[in-house]
Amino acid sequence: SATQTASATTTPSPTITPTVTSTPPPFTSTPTEIPPTNTPQEPTMAFPDGRPLQFFYDTYSFYMWNPGGSNIPVGELSFQGLDAAGNLTGESFSGTTWAQFYFAIEGGNCMSIEMTQAPALLQPGVCRFYNARITPQRTSSMVFWNGDGNTTQFQINWGDQVIGICPAGEAECTVRVP
Repeated sequence: SATQTASATTTPSPTITPTVTSTPPPFTSTPTEIPPTNTPQEPTMAFPDGRPLQFFYDTYSFYMWNPGGSNIPVGELSFQGLDAAGNLTGESFSGTTWAQFYFAIEGGNCMSIEMTQAPALLQPGVCRFYNARITPQRTSSMVFWNGDGNTTQFQINWGDQVIGICPAGEAECTVRVP
């Protein structure tokens, strides 16, 4: 019996090189500016038309500056450390502590919390005059802002209302009060 063998031959397809007959439009891009993490932040705005208070802080010191022209009573203010999940860390400071020395932060003035035995203090240039200064130990529960422990942010309250949340560490932050 005869065996048949089939064989197929394929011819490769010719390679085609496309020719571009038009010039593509020039590439244009608008860069997106990403602000650095230590820029002033405008957190929760409970009082968008309120009077501003600006905070400057680093590892060893915390400053509150009143850039406006009117006095702001400090007894209604309080600060509480928060962890990454937004839970209270137990570190807190009440404005009534400042109010024991002076009831308000005057326009253009500052109030501060400066740790004792700190190797350096921030002392921002806008703080030329102080209405009150508090000097706790580094281990004090009053130290709510510097990110020690599990604190990643802190909230600012006016009475029972949260008026802002700021990052812990070294930063600046602004809130508005009634």
